[in-house]
Amino acid sequence: SSPSSLLELLFLFPRIFIFIWTIFLGSVLILLFIPLRWIHPLLRQYARIPNNYLPMDLVVRLYCRCICTAAGISITTETNNKREEEEPTLLMYSHVSNIDAFCVGSSCPFYCKFIGKAVIFLIPIFGWAGYAIGTQPISRGNRSKAVKDLHALQQKYRVYQRSSA
Repeated sequence: SSPSSLLELLFLFPRIFIFIWTIFLGSVLILLFIPLRWIHPLLRQYARIPNNYLPMDLVVRLYCRCICTAAGISITTETNNKREEEEPTLLMYSHVSNIDAFCVGSSCPFYCKFIGKAVIFLIPIFGWAGYAIGTQPISRGNRSKAVKDLHALQQKYRVYQRSSA
């Protein structure tokens, strides 16, 4: 066994612990910050705070960045796309792991609401936090209900000028 692999193995368990702790603690903090989301309509109307700068948007982006950092993921983005700040966008990507959504959330130039498998929302604390930040559960077992839910979501995103990933 080479010294570098022994060292990697030695740090593997603390890194796993820190990663799991970050997900748990971040989810709890998001649940504590739910009242911030309730005041978003007031902040939009009276304080003229645009999307992407609302308090919960900033908290969630920080949460995603912390998870990526705890997982040891370094993200580099390259783009030359010009996008209007208030224009709703549908961002589609194929993901190969469950951490990909956090990578997109931390690196995307605008705040995204996500669509997730309904079963994930049954996970205590983590699933509840996902629902609290506006992630939309989709029942993949019932196609007609999923399509109906997506159409309702599309209308809601048009009203609030939000983007989805």
